[in-house]
Amino acid sequence: MKKHVISYVILVLLTWVFSCEKPQDLISGEKESISYYFTLNENAPAGTVLGTVEVPIAMDGQPGYYAITEGDPDGAFKIDPSNGEISVLDSTQIDYEIHPEFNLLIEFLTSAKCSQPNMVRVLVEILDSNEISKEKLVASYPLDGNAEDISGNLLHGEAIGTFPYYNRYAEEDKALWFNGTSDYIVFPNEFDLRKKTICFWFKAEDVPEWNADDPANSVGVLYCSDHSRLRFGPTKVFVTKVAGEPKICFYNGGQSADLDYSYSISEGQWYFAALTVFRRGITYYLNAEEIGSGDFPPRQRPTEYTEPEYSTAGVASSFDKGYFKGRIDDLKVYSDILSPQEIINIYKEKEETE
Repeated sequence: MKKHVISYVILVLLTWVFSCEKPQDLISGEKESISYYFTLNENAPAGTVLGTVEVPIAMDGQPGYYAITEGDPDGAFKIDPSNGEISVLDSTQIDYEIHPEFNLLIEFLTSAKCSQPNMVRVLVEILDSNEISKEKLVASYPLDGNAEDISGNLLHGEAIGTFPYYNRYAEEDKALWFNGTSDYIVFPNEFDLRKKTICFWFKAEDVPEWNADDPANSVGVLYCSDHSRLRFGPTKVFVTKVAGEPKICFYNGGQSADLDYSYSISEGQWYFAALTVFRRGITYYLNAEEIGSGDFPPRQRPTEYTEPEYSTAGVASSFDKGYFKGRIDDLKVYSDILSPQEIINIYKEKEETE
């Protein structure tokens, strides 16, 4: 009997030493108890870092480790046990329609007596990627026989010489054909934005061969915003042939960077091209897959800013060089850097609605 009493006393003492009392508001998960708030784009890839949390008792230097003890039953997240950094573990669970938010309880598990709280509440809000894209949309050109903007911002372009043609789904009059000699579109805005994403579909025909002695006339320009008064640098996408192989090229500015970022394509095949621009960095996508990135070369910013002028599709901004032959469809401009998942969503828009 005496042995059992001693064991019971030891168990009570261990419980008192090795556990910490949980405040009722933290247990209930009330919003007032939230210590950390993070937002996360829907379908964020595994490894995406949300941030780092700190628990008062851990800040005291007590030995122990961090753990997610509530709010994540299926393991959508993981936490670094040593420093409290939270990141995505299973991207399939980062789905706005299923989990618009996660209310996590983070504990610092320790064998020391708790002189301070050993836990915090973390609210993770999942952002609907479709709504994000719509909010950032500056201009949308379906190119259904014209260059009208359907975003609501009334940035209507003017199609010169182009004519309606079949799009990638063989729908008549749902894309624009460019003849490679005189057709183009002029948009009433240069989209000189600090952060932006531009995306469109294209199908190139009779791609010209690259000529280093006459580069302006040996390319077919898909999209162009390029002049010396731009605050945030030029943006140009074009096609050309290098040693007989058709390529799409992303121009970052400067005098000799034309072929620095070029990727193989095939004539007569539809492609989805996208690029995101921020400060001096640019990232390229082809069929929603990231294919490269680069930096803008140094350039002097204009001393006087002017009102937005124009950008073009199917021709260089000078209107006399770089005519594109083929089709362009569904050109969109966003006022932010879209995430890789958002770009995938745009790439799949049509097929998901059919």
